[in-house]
Amino acid sequence: MNYSAHSGMGIDELLKAIDDRLPDPSVEVMLTIPYSRGDLLAKVHEDGKVLKTEHNDVGTQVHAFVPSELAHLLNQIAISE
Repeated sequence: MNYSAHSGMGIDELLKAIDDRLPDPSVEVMLTIPYSRGDLLAKVHEDGKVLKTEHNDVGTQVHAFVPSELAHLLNQIAISE
């Protein structure tokens, strides 16, 4: 198929093809990130797909899909409840 930035022809198909080839966060996490690790919460928002967040007394509860490397790191710092 031919794509045209000028006319827009095929752009939706092109974007879908690109999206299909990009890595997708695949590990589901449901954990609490301490407030002192806002850097990791930002990384979850940047690299993952956040489904839900809630704030409590000790940190931010996060339900998200993230890359496996980030999931491993998050599990190391997560607050047990």
